[in-house]
Amino acid sequence: MSKLSFKNIQLVLIVLMFSIPKFIFLDQDIPSYMIGGLSQEDEAYYCIGGVNRYLADENRSYELNAKSTIEALQLINTPTTYLSLKIFGNNYYGLRIPIVIVSLLLNLILVLFANKRGFSRLSILLLIIFLSTEFYSFLFGRFYNPQIFCMLFIALILSLMHWSENIGFKKHFT
Repeated sequence: MSKLSFKNIQLVLIVLMFSIPKFIFLDQDIPSYMIGGLSQEDEAYYCIGGVNRYLADENRSYELNAKSTIEALQLINTPTTYLSLKIFGNNYYGLRIPIVIVSLLLNLILVLFANKRGFSRLSILLLIIFLSTEFYSFLFGRFYNPQIFCMLFIALILSLMHWSENIGFKKHFT
């Protein structure tokens, strides 16, 4: 086994070591608003569309809210909540697994972006550790909120901009 592949295996193990705790105890309550900045009532509000659709499939026509005031948010939250509840069941794990997956995807995109920009391996390792253990990124990556989707799209746009510069796409528009 070459030294380079051993380092890659070490990096993957470190990423897994810091990623797995996000999946543990997903059914715990959100910390107080004064500690975490997230309101317990908001989580249910963000998921109304998906929960309504899930309940309608089970012939339980309990309307949580007739119409949400955040229509653009429902384009993302409704399908992800609905699919997650269908796959993982009607529980906190079914509700929160998409957020954990999106937060891990966000971390992966940021690490790949840092790698493409030429950051050292130590810097990338410290970035992984920071994104996995910092209180607010850990908190936002466990409870349902729309900010994590916004962060994901911003990271995707930054990655696409960097990718388009590398293939010479920018010269066609200047």
